[in-house]
Amino acid sequence: MRFIAIFLFLVSISAKSLYDTCIEAVNYEAELPCLLQLNGFRRCKALSVTPEVHGKPYVCGVTNPNSKSAKLKIFLYGNSYAMRHYDGFKSGLSDYYSEFHMVAQGSCSIFSFANLPKWMCDRLHETGNAVIDDVKPDVVIVVQKTDHIIPFKNPPNETLDEATILSSETFQALANKTRLLLIVESNPSYRRQSILTNTDIPDGFKIPKDQCFINATSAARQLDPSWDRITASISNCSNCVALPMRDIFCNGPEGQCPMFTSDGEPLLCDATHAYTNLVKKIVPRIIDAIKTHLLYLV
Repeated sequence: MRFIAIFLFLVSISAKSLYDTCIEAVNYEAELPCLLQLNGFRRCKALSVTPEVHGKPYVCGVTNPNSKSAKLKIFLYGNSYAMRHYDGFKSGLSDYYSEFHMVAQGSCSIFSFANLPKWMCDRLHETGNAVIDDVKPDVVIVVQKTDHIIPFKNPPNETLDEATILSSETFQALANKTRLLLIVESNPSYRRQSILTNTDIPDGFKIPKDQCFINATSAARQLDPSWDRITASISNCSNCVALPMRDIFCNGPEGQCPMFTSDGEPLLCDATHAYTNLVKKIVPRIIDAIKTHLLYLV
């Protein structure tokens, strides 16, 4: 009996949850390409922050050698989500821009009222505003995760709560400096409670990749509080466009949000950040919005 108990104990401590197995699979499959993706924005100018707590803002700017046919100046703004979209947007939108710029900082949202002081996000906002004033972009694209920020974690208890009103002021200030402001819905994070089950998986057992997903209910619980506020906050902004992406992120059976394509290719670099395979799926919707709202410039 004692031998059986010891055996069961050893099995239990060597087992992994489905969550851990899925994350390991993503990390393994996407390690090299995601490193290249990271290097894309790390080559940009990184502004020093002292003391360095949550990172530093990255300032990127490229000109397009095909600028005779591509007319737009595009500016990407946000946190680490924007960083992970930088290379995919830079290549995917190259037929449309003469200049492509980014200012982004990990953890920080563009909402100065919402960030924690320890994140030191003032530099993001100061630099972002300075670059926008200098470049005068035709299109500003906001890509950011906000569900980790306290004012955006829970559903609004009224149509226009304080976070919605302050978000509206932020967006309107940006919209006044550009022809078109695009706000892109962020992909969900694959949190431990969001994976299909926490059933223990023995080491060495490879699960089918189609078992790695977040269900539609969990995705909605995570994304809706932020997205509902964002869509409400731009209701009176004539050149603001919210671009929903849930149908792209969550196109599996019953609205599941997969971590891999049907061919087994990773869509994420880790539990949170989009890999280029996922970013590529977003680009056509951005192009459609640009063509619809700035037809005379493309």
